[in-house]
Amino acid sequence: MEKKNRTIIKATIWQAMGVLLLAFVSFLKTGSIKIGASISVSYYIMRFLLYYLYERIWLKIKHGKVNGFCLWLTGLSGAGKSTIAELVTKELKKQGYNVQRLDGDIIRNTDLSKDLGFTKEDREKNLKRTAVLAKFLVENNVIVIASYISPFIEIRNYLRKVIPNFIEIYVETTIDECIKRDPKGLYRKVLNGEIKNFTGFDSPYEIPINPDFIVQTTKETPEQSAKKLIGYLKREGLI
Repeated sequence: MEKKNRTIIKATIWQAMGVLLLAFVSFLKTGSIKIGASISVSYYIMRFLLYYLYERIWLKIKHGKVNGFCLWLTGLSGAGKSTIAELVTKELKKQGYNVQRLDGDIIRNTDLSKDLGFTKEDREKNLKRTAVLAKFLVENNVIVIASYISPFIEIRNYLRKVIPNFIEIYVETTIDECIKRDPKGLYRKVLNGEIKNFTGFDSPYEIPINPDFIVQTTKETPEQSAKKLIGYLKREGLI
């Protein structure tokens, strides 16, 4: 990978060589240094102006241009957030988009948040740290797919303020269905009294009041939910 300055220098030298070559050829054809230089300079001024106009036009065209956004999946543990997020991520990458997954379980096992527990305060710290990371990624035109329980309305409102182009996706299901699925065996431990401060039991989950989109995982498969989300992104002109 080259440094930006080296690339600029190479491009400048290449353009200068082109000007000199055109001037030399014009001189051979006309026999006049003055005419040759005039033709060469005029050509490259016109070329520069045309390229400038060309770039300005393409800046106005949205086709094929993707701005970063954050698709934030919220819901109970076991609702299907991570599964759906992974399916959406794979599909977007397949289509050639630059996508980054942020998952609550994965982030908690990194230096970013492994010092935190599961109290309300620690959960908010974890989400705020993730929000900073998501913000930087979105600002660099990366599509962020985040899957976090993020149980409190207040913290989700905070996320919307901090993260540009924040899209709240509510992964709706019932606590009974989550207990039935119990993919990580957490609900069994909760019911046996082995885990405290668990969302949906002794710690509340505040249902989103006005999410941007809802998927209902008791009525559809993860694949169907992911397909609906992709459709939503297309209708909104995000992809």
